[in-house]
Formats: sequence, C-alpha cells, structure tokens
Amino acid sequence: MEETFSVKNLIICDDARIEVGGKAILIGVYTGSIKIGIIPIVLPTFSIFVEVKVLKLSYDRTVFFIRTPNKQEVCRTEGPAKFDNVEFNGSLIYRVAPIAFEVTGDYEVWVGMDSPPRKVGAFTVVYGAIRSSK
Repeated sequence: MEETFSVKNLIICDDARIEVGGKAILIGVYTGSIKIGIIPIVLPTFSIFVEVKVLKLSYDRTVFFIRTPNKQEVCRTEGPAKFDNVEFNGSLIYRVAPIAFEVTGDYEVWVGMDSPPRKVGAFTVVYGAIRSSK
C-alpha cells in the first residue's frame, strides 16, 4: 500500500501545544522511557508529539492508538486532520490524559492517515526507584 505520510519525529512528554505562530511547546520531555516508582500508575497528563511529512493538505480519517506490551489498546482517537502546506513538515499532538500504565515494558504508538494504522514509534515504561535531584 502506498504511504500517505511519513513520521520524522515522535516525542513523548507530559504536555504539548502549538503556539499561535506555529511553534511547538513541549513540557516534561521523556527520552524514550518513562521511569515510574509504583506500578500500576496513572499519569494525570501525557502527550505524544508527532512530526509528519504529509502528501496532501487534508486527511479525512486519522487514527492514533497506543498498544501495551500485552498488545491491548490503552487509548484511541480518530478524526480528520488539516495542514497548511505539504512543503514543510506538520505536527500532530495527541493528549492522553489521564493515562494508566498497568505493566512495564514496551508500548507501541500506531498512526494511520487515510491508511491502515502502522507502528510509528515506541517507548518503554520502566519500574525503579526514582531519585530526586539535589
């Protein structure tokens, strides 16, 4: 099947927003893993910022979901998406709040844009003592 978009970057963070001028604000960026002190845990805020190269200005159906290490969907959203141009990369922001992590391991991020969803990235939830900085 022909690709309808390509992912350039995927960033997991506590919150993500787009300013009026188009710049992204990313708060509490994780570096591919989320270290937690208890399991299960519910995070009150959680976002995924996806930078995409699009081939058209409008997509009728975008699909986003996260799969747990047990292959269960922990969240899902669907809807249209519009972009200003196809010359430069666009942004998708998915806010998943609150989100529950019930097991440790690799969580997969899947996205489809007028195409079947495909895995576009992953992050790891790790259990361990969280050290405070002094």
